[in-house]
Amino acid sequence: MGIAALGAALMGAKYGFGPVPADYHAQIVEKDGAPPGTHLLLVLTALYRTLAGALFAVAILVAALALGPIRAGEVWAVLLAAVAGLCVAVPAALVPLRVERATGVGTPWKIGVLSGVLILAGLIAAFL
Repeated sequence: MGIAALGAALMGAKYGFGPVPADYHAQIVEKDGAPPGTHLLLVLTALYRTLAGALFAVAILVAALALGPIRAGEVWAVLLAAVAGLCVAVPAALVPLRVERATGVGTPWKIGVLSGVLILAGLIAAFL
C-alpha cells in the first residue's frame, strides 16, 4: 500500500507541477492540425491541477492507513485503502487505454494497471 501511495503522489506531482499539455496530450491535440488555443490550455491546466489534488489526497489517505490502522491489522482500513486506490487506478488504466486506441498516441495506461496491481497485492498481503 505504501508503494501505491508513493505512486499516486508521484503522479500527482506530474500533473500538479508538470507542463500543460503533457507530451502525449499535445500529440493528440496536434492531430487536429492546430496547436491548443489559450482556452483549451486553461481548461487542461484546471483539470491537471484538480487531478493532482485528488491524487495527492488518495496518496495521503492510503499512506496514513498503511502506517496506522493497516499496520495494526484493521480490516476496515485495508478495504478502505483498496477502494480508494482502485477508484483512481481503474479509470487511470481504462480511460487512457481507450484514448490510445482511438488516437494511436501512446498514453500512460500501464501506470494505472500497475497501480491497480499494487493495490490488489496490498489487499491480498494484508490477509495473508
